[in-house]
Amino acid sequence: MNTSEKRKKRLHACIAFLFLPIIDLWAITYTDIFVNNQTYIGNELHHPLYLFLWGTINALYFWSMTNACLKRYPCMPAATAWIIRICCCGMILSVLLPYDPQGWFTISKWHVRVAMFSSGGYALLVFCFLFAGVSCGYQQLRPFLFVYLLLCFVSLYSFATHGGVTSFTEISYSISMGFFLYYLRYHR
Repeated sequence: MNTSEKRKKRLHACIAFLFLPIIDLWAITYTDIFVNNQTYIGNELHHPLYLFLWGTINALYFWSMTNACLKRYPCMPAATAWIIRICCCGMILSVLLPYDPQGWFTISKWHVRVAMFSSGGYALLVFCFLFAGVSCGYQQLRPFLFVYLLLCFVSLYSFATHGGVTSFTEISYSISMGFFLYYLRYHR
């Protein structure tokens, strides 16, 4: 591994193990993470910069690391990289759209729709990538597939338990995916 690759690996480790957890866990200082979600922090508690940074940093990290994994394990059609990019751009767009059902009902509906479709689409594509990778003979992806299914189960269980998306659901997926994508990208 050359010096540039070592620096990139260290940067990704800093983002995954330090920066993402700090920005995600910062939500604890604003609200009860088991009741409210990140949108509540940004819109109702008037911290739009936090919401924008949280959404943008997560989406960019997800996009870059997933794209690197798609290149490392070429088992998906080329269009998959574009769909991942669209999903991650949708994540950023969703944090830019305000959520105020009384004042901006239509925009608020689109905020929810874009967030759900982009996040759900991303999660589904990662599953399809892992499943296709195992099917194409990348047997080293098998444990990652099972770990990813567990990660998604925890998020869905949190969603069902709390009756909707909470900050806990969002930040647990975000932190877990940071770790997951780092190990998926750099494991030998």
